[in-house]
Amino acid sequence: MPRPFGFLLLVVLAACAPGATAGGPPAAAPTPAPLRLAEVPDQVGAFQRTESHTYPEAAAGTLYRFRGGGSLEPDVYVFPVSPDIRSRGSGPGAWAAAEGSAFPSVLAIQQQQGRFESMQVMADSAVRLTVRSVPVEGWHTAARLMVRGVPRDTHQLLFGVGDHFVKVRATFAPEAVTQAELNDFSRALLERLSAR
Repeated sequence: MPRPFGFLLLVVLAACAPGATAGGPPAAAPTPAPLRLAEVPDQVGAFQRTESHTYPEAAAGTLYRFRGGGSLEPDVYVFPVSPDIRSRGSGPGAWAAAEGSAFPSVLAIQQQQGRFESMQVMADSAVRLTVRSVPVEGWHTAARLMVRGVPRDTHQLLFGVGDHFVKVRATFAPEAVTQAELNDFSRALLERLSAR
């Protein structure tokens, strides 16, 4: 018995549908490529790069200071992922966790050196920002410092981009800058600083 024309038309249309593959389900959307490090920009949103300093030791990388006229005055450090950190995890998110989670210990050493009188860690956990449709895993540490009797909040956001770390560090009066402002600057920086 011959098949009706409508049935044959449906078979042909199904075979020609976008994403259809012979004998299988539609193809999945491609996974975005990981981000790679590009040149540090002169400006990120309202923030102008005012200074840069490359350290003599290659492992220390380069410091870039950004200023925008408000309470947020972020310093950005770009430095290579060390072989030791690379051995502790697979991929930029794990590397950022291994490197970033050491920041409270660094603060404790700075307190012993007399840079501030006291320190209380307020946050020390993973953070994720979406940059160019790619989730970028990082680590956020925040602490309240007492510096010559004056309270100051210090924040560090650390992200792995390619074979490098990008660290955003800012210190300011308590509650002078929101977490959203820090995240917005970090996201805008990573968008300008990364290439596909």
